[in-house]
Amino acid sequence: MRAGSTARYHPFDWRAGSGLADRVVEVAPTPIIVIDGVYSARPELRDIIDLAVLVDTPADERQRRLVARAHGNDDWWPRWNAAEALYFATIGRRSSFDLIVPGS
Repeated sequence: MRAGSTARYHPFDWRAGSGLADRVVEVAPTPIIVIDGVYSARPELRDIIDLAVLVDTPADERQRRLVARAHGNDDWWPRWNAAEALYFATIGRRSSFDLIVPGS
């Protein structure tokens, strides 16, 4: 996208709880690119990220929003929470973000 090309990717398959969905998402290049997801700020990607922002939302509010979204796979969330806790403990510590904003 930085080079002016359209980006294409397969999103995560939330209903299945693993792997990528069959559908392809296309995103046209723009002057500002926002990538959502804590894993998008991984250290391996840091050289292509200009600003890493963590939206820090309390656990009870995150749970309320997850229920409201109704992804269709409630069994996935305990695994996600465990993976996110491990990520913050070992890979992407909060101090590695350029900016932390409240998400409530």
